[in-house]
Amino acid sequence: TLGGTWSSSTPSVAMIGTSSGIVAAVAGGTSTIVYTLPTGCKVDTVITVSTFPVAGTITGAGTVCSGATSALALTGGSGSGVWNSSDTAIATVSGSTGLTMTVTGVASGAATITYTVTNVCGTAKAMKFVTVNATPSAGVITGADSVCVGGIVVLANTATGGVWSIAGVNAAVTSTGTLSGLMAGLDTVYYTVTENGCTARALLPVRVLPITEC
Repeated sequence: TLGGTWSSSTPSVAMIGTSSGIVAAVAGGTSTIVYTLPTGCKVDTVITVSTFPVAGTITGAGTVCSGATSALALTGGSGSGVWNSSDTAIATVSGSTGLTMTVTGVASGAATITYTVTNVCGTAKAMKFVTVNATPSAGVITGADSVCVGGIVVLANTATGGVWSIAGVNAAVTSTGTLSGLMAGLDTVYYTVTENGCTARALLPVRVLPITEC
């Protein structure tokens, strides 16, 4: 019926032209739209105003080693989005929802991690470029796995560029892989290779024999 007047119960959510009946969304929420006739008769309806989605920003390391994991987090977004990887042969994501996610490096390369939020108003995406560096090979430590107190054995590894170290105090190892027995007991020799921030380690359990057994 013509001649009535439009009004909104919550103009901070939705405004309406009093004569045109055109609604302008202001903020997320609900408002009751009322049409009032000169006679005082009224009719109303409740409308919901949805806001455009906000994906926020993905934070966390932009590199990860193959076979390793790295935590990413979302700031400034909602928890209703979905995580994805542009190339799961390079990097995968654990779980698909939530404000935090773990990315796992699969193979050397690059992938884009996205967080997508969708509602009735549209879609928003946050993206982070992640580089996966290949974890190097630490090879295999070869040589005797026992040495006498006061004796030496020479260890070797086919992988290059590694660093020799020892776990305990029963033996010592030089930078070239020469193992010396110091005290009877068990120990562990490590050979560690690091490339592009990624580390691999080979180990060899060794026994230091007392002189009475040598």
